[in-house]
Amino acid sequence: MAATVATTPPTPASCYRPLPYRVVRTDPAGTLIVEVFIADSSAVSALGNGVVVGDVIVAYAGSVFGTDPVVAGQAILMDPDCGPYGGRQMTLNAFTVSSMHYIVIDATPAGDFTPASGLGSFRVLLDNHEIHLKVLVYTDPEGTPHEVLMRAKTGAGNSVSFDVGLRIRDYFNDRIDDFVKPIPGGSLAQDAHGVTALFYRVHIAEVYDVPSSGAVDPYDGEHDLLVDDVEDLSTFKVAVNAIHPFAGETVDWTDTDLSIFVVGGDTFERKFLSDVPRATVGEYIGHKLTLAASDHFRVHMLTDSALDFDVDYTLRVYDVSGSTSSFVGAITASLPDTTTSAVSFAVGPADLSPHLTVPSKYRIYVSNEEEDALSQGLEITVDAGCKENRRKFGFLNKLGGVDLYTFTGRESSMSKTKRAVVKKPYGTGSGYDYRARTYRAEPERTRTASTAPINAAMSRWLAEGMTESVNVVVIENDIVCPAIVLTNDVFTHTTGPWNKPITIEYALGVDNLSQQN
Repeated sequence: MAATVATTPPTPASCYRPLPYRVVRTDPAGTLIVEVFIADSSAVSALGNGVVVGDVIVAYAGSVFGTDPVVAGQAILMDPDCGPYGGRQMTLNAFTVSSMHYIVIDATPAGDFTPASGLGSFRVLLDNHEIHLKVLVYTDPEGTPHEVLMRAKTGAGNSVSFDVGLRIRDYFNDRIDDFVKPIPGGSLAQDAHGVTALFYRVHIAEVYDVPSSGAVDPYDGEHDLLVDDVEDLSTFKVAVNAIHPFAGETVDWTDTDLSIFVVGGDTFERKFLSDVPRATVGEYIGHKLTLAASDHFRVHMLTDSALDFDVDYTLRVYDVSGSTSSFVGAITASLPDTTTSAVSFAVGPADLSPHLTVPSKYRIYVSNEEEDALSQGLEITVDAGCKENRRKFGFLNKLGGVDLYTFTGRESSMSKTKRAVVKKPYGTGSGYDYRARTYRAEPERTRTASTAPINAAMSRWLAEGMTESVNVVVIENDIVCPAIVLTNDVFTHTTGPWNKPITIEYALGVDNLSQQN
């Protein structure tokens, strides 16, 4: 092979940062020339193979480009130590006689030439050298992958780079409604593959002009530089639907590896893919949130199931409403026989209440059967107070998880309608009755919702999370409807000590449908 894969991306990693595969071409080492001579009648007789008097012949003893011989039609580069024959030359014929190799080149005869000892070499020029990369994207980990084909010429720079993240982004599912409703059957774990993260593999091959070879399939097994083992699930790479900010507390963004979000370890260090405000209180490190007893809530994490072939976790719940914490119970949160890149855990008061008595303030951790803590915590305060109105929103957060928030303040709606005449009506009994399709109504219905006064951390989470999300939904009685946030400017946060409400204007996906009669 004439090229090597010099750079591969980390895994798991955000597909909104470069996921680079860099391939570097290494031209063949020079092969020493024994002599260059002009064929005479004796050479024609001794060599055969179509040699004619006057041919310029290069003789060499070693192999070129590994063990591949030079073939007619290839270009070679002879170095300056080859005297009058230095430079690019075209091969007209190539053959072997008695272990000595010969090339007939298309050059003007300039007499016989023997390079000095150890000098004078040539190498094959890899004309039209291309690198082909095939991305295999597994929207279904156990199904047939989608294939994306990429290619580039190495050219004078001798290297090419492919950013596979640009292609993988197109295969994420934009439906988040399944992750804002209760999980069917009362389960506390749900497969989030395709929304939060995806599996992918790559196949890299090289091709270049080889005379008389005809059309070349770069993936025929003869040109491979890098091939993932399609029989081994552990070779899956993980691309995460996460946007890296310039700075943030959630993760050290100077490191492109997102393994901090993979369930695992036993030191309370792995994090949820959530932008819910975080807190450090004593020994507790994790998120803090206030929810109503009827609220559902999800946290997403990346899994290691490409290695273990199973999502087998437990949610451990602790009562922290008093001065000391006490263990409440452990609930199974598993996906038997499931290979997935990400999992969504249901941890809200309404999710846990069928399984245990929910404390007024609790913390939840993901653990395994050995009771090792595989995640940081989420602390939830259950607010039983009465609120004027409750409007539940769900949105795809910037880490690839799905967050939920309930607006608990004033809500209002406004309808602005434009009426258009489609056909002019005539009076009944005139003989020209047109009673159908007379008018068309074009509504512009908007709604506003406000939160109660919230602190700066919550304001920032909602303003930078929900209002900037590409997927926002409204949930009511487990019915989910897409929502379009119309507000352009939203108060984010302040360093001041006061709390302020957030108000947004939005429309439901069905609000502006038009009726005609």
